[in-house]
Amino acid sequence: MTAPSPNPFGRAGPWTELEYLALGETPTRIELIDGRLRQSPLRNVAHQAISHLVRTSLGPSARAADLKIFGGINVRVGSDRILIPDLAVVRLRDRTAIVVDAADVILIGEVVPTGHVAVDYGHERRALWRSGKVDSYLLIEPRTPDYDGLSLHLFRLGEGNEYTEAARAEPGGALVTDMPFRINLGTDGFIDF
Repeated sequence: MTAPSPNPFGRAGPWTELEYLALGETPTRIELIDGRLRQSPLRNVAHQAISHLVRTSLGPSARAADLKIFGGINVRVGSDRILIPDLAVVRLRDRTAIVVDAADVILIGEVVPTGHVAVDYGHERRALWRSGKVDSYLLIEPRTPDYDGLSLHLFRLGEGNEYTEAARAEPGGALVTDMPFRINLGTDGFIDF
């Protein structure tokens, strides 16, 4: 796992969910992991554009399945564990909620940040999502720091509460699956912003 970022709030913790939520809106993405605050790395323009384009591309299929898609939403994956993925497809039960429960999440999607090794980043995040029993996890992996291509990896929770790769798309290809809902997501177009 990567080392936690410095705590910008001057208190080491542990933090409870109520204390975390009392922070309100913060200028950077702050997650609560096992009672500790973790500041996510800044997302560059390419990262944000890819995340937005993937959400936009998945939107019609999610809506057809009566699901909602969000970016930067708070997801509770356990006691004193709130994560903020790049995208989440959920069964929305409460439009005024500040946090959605992992049980209502159909798909989590994350773009591997520049400077991280994709395998390490994906492994760490998969472990956290697995702890909340999130059924499907989409890892969006830019191929180089210049974002000249990307691959998509869809993992599904299976036997032994482990993620296994259910579908993959390399640059120029498409990720096609009927689970967790109908997805036909090509890799082209996400780097032409």
